[in-house]
Amino acid sequence: LDEKISELEELIERTALVSQAAQWQEQGQAEKSAVQWEELWKMDKSQIEFALNALDIYIVTGEYEAAMAILDDPIIQNDPSSIPLRNAVSQTPEMQLLQKFRTALESGNESLDGGNFALAMSRFNQALEIRPSDPDARSGLAKAADEEAWRLARETNTIDSLEEYLSGGTIKNHRGEAEQILRNSMIKFGEEYAIKGDVDRMEYYLNKLKDEYAMDQADVEYADGLLIATYERVAKANSRE
Repeated sequence: LDEKISELEELIERTALVSQAAQWQEQGQAEKSAVQWEELWKMDKSQIEFALNALDIYIVTGEYEAAMAILDDPIIQNDPSSIPLRNAVSQTPEMQLLQKFRTALESGNESLDGGNFALAMSRFNQALEIRPSDPDARSGLAKAADEEAWRLARETNTIDSLEEYLSGGTIKNHRGEAEQILRNSMIKFGEEYAIKGDVDRMEYYLNKLKDEYAMDQADVEYADGLLIATYERVAKANSRE
């Protein structure tokens, strides 16, 4: 009994939704009607007429992407009568432009995954020429630009190139790695010039470590200790002369 009551309630609800969709369509509220027909079809995909109602409205109103989403459904594809409609929609200028966008976006993602960041940037820019505010294309371009900037920084592999990466306009996904390399470089060169007694260069690198790249207080204390020890050693050496 409970099952029958539930089925009856569902039927009543669906009938009301069908009536509402038809009423919106009669009133000229095309968008609301099309969405309602599509939702009704998704609730019961055996009701092909609901999908066709939505399709008719989408095509008349130029919502070709929404129409193609329905036509791409396997159930609709199995209906031979949908083939001419699918071909007609796919040949509209709007859908051809959308296909160009999707192709550029897909190529951009493939190039990004394959490590060809310059090509990925080009493809994402092509996609953005068609849809300037698309979040996936914008995100892909930002990632590709950052990876290309990081690749160039590591290819040159100098303090200047790494600092240029950090000061650049990319999203800096490799900030932590760049700062770690620079921190180690400041310690390395600071130690080398301390051993040589080259106070000016030692100060440059160790002060840069303290001011910009120290990871914690221990780095600052290490730099201060090395500076003081070197000053004392150099002063003693000079006094003997």
